Amino acid sequence: MNVHQQSANNIACFILRQKGSNLANLSMESLAKTFKLNINELREITLDNDGTSIDKFLNLQKVFLAMKTLEKNPQITTKDLAASCGFTDHDTFTREFTNYFLIDPQKCIDIKANAPFLKRLYNDL
Repeated sequence: MNVHQQSANNIACFILRQKGSNLANLSMESLAKTFKLNINELREITLDNDGTSIDKFLNLQKVFLAMKTLEKNPQITTKDLAASCGFTDHDTFTREFTNYFLIDPQKCIDIKANAPFLKRLYNDL
């Protein structure tokens, strides 16, 4: 394993160990500082052979956090959901969420918010 792969694995493991607000507060800048890299070096690091960037991997983990947050709080707004998972830009959050889950976050919120009603309706049929 070369130095590049070791760095990628160390950074990925570090990201995966973060929970909740620790993950939400994680940024490329804070990762660069933690691993004593400049931001451009960090952006050049990819995971394994699939070419996933650290930035994409971090966003993926934050989007998974968004889905977990949505499970706990189906009445949350997309703006609050994005902020709670560390996205400072609503458009980036919407794009990343839709890319990974193939559904717009607002539509997902609407479905989750109406799930108890739909379940009762289904059970009454």
